Amino acid sequence: MKKYKTWEVIKMLAENPELRFKCDRYIIGSNSYGSIVHVKNGACLDAGVFVVLDASITSQTGWELIQQPIPFLEAVKAYSEGKTVYSEGTFRYVYEPNTKGDYFVDNDGDAPSVDEILKNKWYIGEPNE
Repeated sequence: MKKYKTWEVIKMLAENPELRFKCDRYIIGSNSYGSIVHVKNGACLDAGVFVVLDASITSQTGWELIQQPIPFLEAVKAYSEGKTVYSEGTFRYVYEPNTKGDYFVDNDGDAPSVDEILKNKWYIGEPNE
C-alpha cells in the first residue's frame, strides 16, 4: 500500500475533501470548513474548529489512503479511462484495463455477475492486501 507524507495528504484533501487517510494513531479527513480533522465513526468532526494533532504527526508521517466505495457505473468509467478497479464481497475481483481489449472483464477473463454488480462494493485502484 502506498504511503503518503503529511504534505501530500493535505494537498490531496484540498483537492478532494471526501478522501480519508490513516496512520498508526489517527484517521483524518477534511470538514465542511476545510480544516483537517479527526474522523470518528466514519464522519469528520465538524465543530467548526481545527482539531490539533499531537507532536507525533510530522511532515514525514506515513499515511495510507482509505479506499471509499463508488457506484458500479463510476467503476466502469474509471476502467474505461485506464484505471484498475476491483470489487469486494464474498470474493474480491480485480479488473485491470487493457488486458482483454474493450471488454470489462476481471483478471480471469470473466465479466461481473449481476450479483457482483448489485451486492459488492466497488473501488478504484489496487486492492489493499
